Amino acid sequence: MAMVFWAHVAFDGALHCEGADRLALYRHRHALDALAQRLGLPRLDAMVDTTDLRFNFGELDVPDDDPNAAMLVNGVWCDAERALLLFEGLDAALDGEATLDAKARLAVREELQGVLDFLRPRAIDGARFNLAVVM
Repeated sequence: MAMVFWAHVAFDGALHCEGADRLALYRHRHALDALAQRLGLPRLDAMVDTTDLRFNFGELDVPDDDPNAAMLVNGVWCDAERALLLFEGLDAALDGEATLDAKARLAVREELQGVLDFLRPRAIDGARFNLAVVM
């Protein structure tokens, strides 16, 4: 079973999950984070949440009544507008990223577009974002 990212937005006490497996973003996260750093963009690693993984490994108890509430409380979150800035910047600069081959760039671009499509309408004042590591 591979680890992947899932995009989440939290707003007004509710958790919205895109639910699409983002394998290319997960696999190439270090190259993307380095690109973000070179571009002066927010760091990708500051948006990565391992709460679901910690539930799976028994490090955290999953509440029976509302597992999403635990994610909202225990998760790593960033401002959704900062996340939007990061993903738009990565998408714009991706073609010049020499550390990724053409096939990887294509897969990353497709996944970036999916995250942007999910995030854009939800990046409102007060919304928070994360990329949850799930397996």
